[in-house]
Amino acid sequence: MTSGFTLFINLAPFAQLALIASFAAAFPYRKEPAAQSLLWYLFLCFLLMATNALELISRTDENTILFAKLQYIAFAYLPIAWISFSFRYTGWITHTIPALIVSAILFPVILPIVVFTNDSHHLFWRTIEIISNEGYSIIRPTYGPLYWLAFGYSWSAIFIGCVVLLRSYVTGQNLYHRQSVWIAAGCLMPAAANLLRITSPLHGIVKDFTPLGYALSGISFLLGMYLHRLFWVMPVSRGVLLQQIDLGILVLDRTGLIADHNAAADRYLGLDAVAVGQKTSRYPLILGFLKEAEVSPESGVAEKTTGQIFLNERHLSWTVQPAGSEANGIIVVLEDVSERVRLQTENAFIKGEFLKRAKLASIGKLTAGLAHEINNPLSYLKSDVRCLSELLDRLIKDKCPDPDSEETREVLSLANGINSGLERIEAAVRSLLSLTRQGSAETNREAVKLEDCLDSTLEIMKAEYRGIADVVKLYGETKAVRVQKAAINQVIFNILTNAVQGIREQFASIGRRGMIHVKTGTCEGDPDRIWCEIMNTGTPIQAEDSGKIFDLFFTTRSGDDGTGIGLSLSKEIIEERHGGTLKLTSLDPVIFRIELQSSREERSL
Repeated sequence: MTSGFTLFINLAPFAQLALIASFAAAFPYRKEPAAQSLLWYLFLCFLLMATNALELISRTDENTILFAKLQYIAFAYLPIAWISFSFRYTGWITHTIPALIVSAILFPVILPIVVFTNDSHHLFWRTIEIISNEGYSIIRPTYGPLYWLAFGYSWSAIFIGCVVLLRSYVTGQNLYHRQSVWIAAGCLMPAAANLLRITSPLHGIVKDFTPLGYALSGISFLLGMYLHRLFWVMPVSRGVLLQQIDLGILVLDRTGLIADHNAAADRYLGLDAVAVGQKTSRYPLILGFLKEAEVSPESGVAEKTTGQIFLNERHLSWTVQPAGSEANGIIVVLEDVSERVRLQTENAFIKGEFLKRAKLASIGKLTAGLAHEINNPLSYLKSDVRCLSELLDRLIKDKCPDPDSEETREVLSLANGINSGLERIEAAVRSLLSLTRQGSAETNREAVKLEDCLDSTLEIMKAEYRGIADVVKLYGETKAVRVQKAAINQVIFNILTNAVQGIREQFASIGRRGMIHVKTGTCEGDPDRIWCEIMNTGTPIQAEDSGKIFDLFFTTRSGDDGTGIGLSLSKEIIEERHGGTLKLTSLDPVIFRIELQSSREERSL
């Protein structure tokens, strides 16, 4: 019969190397709660194996006793690491509970103190005997009451952990049933090794192989948690790929527990880093998805179904299919299509805007034609009315006996009214012709005064603001600028349109008329640079929107009131076509400032 000393010494290096490899394999998962407990467990197993080996090879009785005592540091913390792993792996505890931490720390702190002070009280070991065989030595103590108390505490904790782990094996679903076999086997290994010690009178093996049982259980836990999944279910490269791809993958068993998930699914559904074994009821986004998709893990799905959903501020395209068989659960695949939806929306919007622009261009051409048709007879009418007025003046002076009579004044007033009305029609026609005149970005530039552009545009828009706002013109002495006139008119029209919309919103809410101020002047320190400011007292612009006000498609208005194109186009016209600047200089009141450089030819105008 053998003492088992040599066998233990021969197995110890392999067990320790296996523990180091297991620690390295589990380390990448260190952010997962169950992996944290497993790493501590593997470290304590390594410490226990090392102190046992050192106890055997020590050459003096003092060192043998010292290393025997050091083993109880690992023995004290192993049950805590064991039960912590059990609860975290099975999902019984998902967050830190201070009361449990305090009770778990108290015993491991007290036990080593009791062991190292045993010589003064002999309550842990009553006597100590050194047994030597095959060139190795161990202690053989007789145990005191504190040892049996510690023994009961440790194995009670291990028993509770075993019950929790074995329960997950018995009630586990088919999707991860094979994985649980390794966990269940790990539960039984320390007890099997300790049984070898209890039955030592039958076989004569004196050495306690319980530390080796702990080491094997830690390795078995690792196989069950990670290596089994990586090596038996999918190759390592595919496991890495699963975590890196942008497709979210979520596997639910038939009871609604989470069987597997990847990083993308965590982002889309707000999952914890490790949610395996958790109930879907813990995650509102999963419940929202299942309700919207009309899918239930309990009833399963007979065939693949697809759809699209807006969830967690994302547009997600989803696919749900059976997990192997309908009875096993479901697999959910999620793809973030927010960018695709945005591009499709923008594309549809741009198409709509192009159609609107085509219609507006046609209307512009028609308007220009009508304006020309009106302008020709209008010229005849103005000429005839002017001649009629002159003729009336002569007739009244030469033929009328009473030039100051009421009838005479009435006739002259009618003539002046006709002339005034014709002048207003002429001004409107002239503004229409100015606004609809076409020109490219590179050609058809002409010397114009910004004041003329402002006046013609305000005249065209008078019907829009007449009932809700008053216009104040504050024009300074400015020089002409060589610009594409139609484009500058378009910029002023866009800014004034935003002003009128803002004033209309405020007028509807508080009933107060607004103000539009248009100013022009020459930049201080640069007499050749002309500026124009358009101010309105309508709805203020929010500070968070100020940086996006010129972005394409950005608008703070709903429906047909805002397209998000006008200001973006205006900035492109001023800055890229004409080398000027267009800025938002005030949020409340809203002020837009245009600056343009006068060309050398016009500086004398």
